[in-house]
Amino acid sequence: MKNTKTRISLLLTALTMLLLASESPAAAWRDYIPFFGRQRTPETLIITGNYAKSRLLAEVTQLRGKATILLIVQDADGEQAFFMEHYPDAQLIPRDQLIDFLAVLSPARIIVLGDRQYVPNRYADLVRSRYPLVMITGEDWIKNAKAVASAVGDRRLVEQYRRYLANLLDEQIKRSDFSDQIPMRDRIIVP
Repeated sequence: MKNTKTRISLLLTALTMLLLASESPAAAWRDYIPFFGRQRTPETLIITGNYAKSRLLAEVTQLRGKATILLIVQDADGEQAFFMEHYPDAQLIPRDQLIDFLAVLSPARIIVLGDRQYVPNRYADLVRSRYPLVMITGEDWIKNAKAVASAVGDRRLVEQYRRYLANLLDEQIKRSDFSDQIPMRDRIIVP
């Protein structure tokens, strides 16, 4: 009986702390993490840059229910991290709260998709000691898709990525007369 009361007390205390912490405007990202009665967060978090091929691979993996995404957007002010789960809006994760965010999300593994041009090394360094880390840095994106498929255990992911990539390339060529002059890595997908 005493153990049950202690457990209930601890659970209520933890729930109260969680609710108080979520009231802070800077902690708005906490609202986007699934808890009671909502879809369970996938085991894998993919960290990647806002570039066509890497983002497409991350989104195909997410579409198949195998991962969530932390998208690193580089601009004139540095970079910003956006959590993209299964919602229409991406949620900005302040740099000073990234460790707390990861602790709450608690992924079983993290995949960094792309080299340091896609994701600055500080993100991999930040998570390396805390979570199992898979770095996929090849230039052949079909091979990268195979590596991601192997990591998340989804054999069909490669074929779906291949189809979506072909469609993306066709669309970008149709929209631009100078598309052959821009390396694919530098083409940013605007939502």
